[in-house]
Amino acid sequence: MINVTEDLCPVSDFRADTAAFISKIKSNKRPLVLTQHGKCAAVVISSESYQAMIDKMDLLEEIARGEADIAAGRTISHAELKKRIMARFGK
Repeated sequence: MINVTEDLCPVSDFRADTAAFISKIKSNKRPLVLTQHGKCAAVVISSESYQAMIDKMDLLEEIARGEADIAAGRTISHAELKKRIMARFGK
């Protein structure tokens, strides 16, 4: 969650002390909103937060594909799935 009193920063301030801001982002686990001419210009997040966001988006896309398959009738029974798995793995 962004703290609007602490997590807004002009690009010029960020440029002047990038290492300190990156350290702050890593320690407080919050994104930093960079402003330019008084308007939001970019958001900087830790690499861990970025990876977590990508992983969540991938999962949501998989769920959406699954729901689309169900809606289109592209499903198989539990018994058929078990049969295919057993055949594939030789059990």
